Amino acid sequence: MATNIKNVIVVSASGLVGSTTVSTLLSFLHGYSVSTLSRAESSYIPPAGTTSIKTDYTHGSLVQALKS
Repeated sequence: MATNIKNVIVVSASGLVGSTTVSTLLSFLHGYSVSTLSRAESSYIPPAGTTSIKTDYTHGSLVQALKS
């Protein structure tokens, strides 16, 4: 049975690869929910249309981020 993925989290969204990935997802994959994961102390401002998740990248904070 095929699984339709509709929720995507981009890890390290403030980096070069992550930010490019977010832009591409928003441009081409309409109907998807895109979340960005970045360090809690980062000044990164995610683009409109995404959900921002701040983390310290510890196991507990990553588990919590993936549950949300």
